[in-house]
Amino acid sequence: MQPNPPAPSSGTKGSGLAKLATFIFVTGLVVLAVGIVVSFRVGDYDPSDPPMCGDEVMTPQDQCIDWSGNGGGGTYQEMQEKRARSHEVDLLIRNIGLPVGGLFVVLAVVLWVLALRRYVHHHAPADEPRPVEPPAPTP
Repeated sequence: MQPNPPAPSSGTKGSGLAKLATFIFVTGLVVLAVGIVVSFRVGDYDPSDPPMCGDEVMTPQDQCIDWSGNGGGGTYQEMQEKRARSHEVDLLIRNIGLPVGGLFVVLAVVLWVLALRRYVHHHAPADEPRPVEPPAPTP
């Protein structure tokens, strides 16, 4: 019975680091995109605007009824408070999403550079051995 051949290596030096960098880069881009989209929503907020019930502008005497059962209805005051809380959440997402997404992208670039350096170092041709010169004769 012959011994099993050695298992193939999981990849070249730096390939795992490059995969991690790619994952972090894509994650960073997604987080950045969410932060940017939310930033546009944050910019449209005006606390003096009346709340909306579906597509209708509410007045202080209105009661919003949510027929979908998602708990989205309420009085004018309740809808105003929900709108303000939603704005606070949007601000939080923007204030975290933009810097964290940017940090992830920068981190991914650094990891790609490190992976490339490991790959090049591992695959660099070995220096040719220099011939050893015999010692000079002593007089």
